[in-house]
Amino acid sequence: MLGEAEDIMPQLVADLRAGTLEAQYRATDRPDITRVPAPRWYLVNFKYYVTMAVQFSRGWSSMKGMFGTDAEWRSGGRKDEG
Repeated sequence: MLGEAEDIMPQLVADLRAGTLEAQYRATDRPDITRVPAPRWYLVNFKYYVTMAVQFSRGWSSMKGMFGTDAEWRSGGRKDEG
């Protein structure tokens, strides 16, 4: 899955159920964030978690966020990855 899942997921699930799963699914647009539901925190049993990560942004504001160091950013990324 490439891109945001909100608009692609219904098709992926339908294809999975039909046995016609594609090798790749790609979002063409960004989803309307006002349609994304709030987390259902009542489903979480907090006694099983020491820490809880909170996502407060979607994606990276720049490609630099994809790389661990400035050197990797300047070189165009890790050379050991396919």
